[in-house]
Amino acid sequence: MNNLVTINQNNQAITTSLMVAETFNKQHKDILKSIKMLDIPEDFSRRNFAPTGYADKFGREQPMYEITRDGFTLLAMGFTGAKAMEFKIKYINAFNEMAEMIAAQRPEAEKEIDDIALDYDAGHIDVAEFELRAVKVIEQLFGRDVAKSAYMSSKYLPKPTFLTSETHE
Repeated sequence: MNNLVTINQNNQAITTSLMVAETFNKQHKDILKSIKMLDIPEDFSRRNFAPTGYADKFGREQPMYEITRDGFTLLAMGFTGAKAMEFKIKYINAFNEMAEMIAAQRPEAEKEIDDIALDYDAGHIDVAEFELRAVKVIEQLFGRDVAKSAYMSSKYLPKPTFLTSETHE
């Protein structure tokens, strides 16, 4: 069941509408319809049901959702029957195991931050190297988007040339 829950680029445990359909032996179009029919606030939907896509067996782009634990829980509440209950419990356990795995990474990353700070304090690395290594740990802990923001806010790390505001005449 662990392969039904993955970690996305933001270091968040998720599943997909396609995986839900396969697991519950339902047609994917019915899962998509169920998601669209959920009567939930827009901000909850945006946080928990991220539209994305996948290539079908013919290479055509098809719609799909990345679904958080909260989104899955809400969606699966509508599924009934013994098989649905069995899978609901397995999904809950898989999400909890993935969350524990993510939490276990935090102490390692926190130690790495301490090691980076000690290297900087001892003069083994300069401030740019310190920030670059810290951004890599931030990505492990909080995901790519947070790390990108930290990188771009640094005074010491070089910015990609396509992001500079210089005009070429």
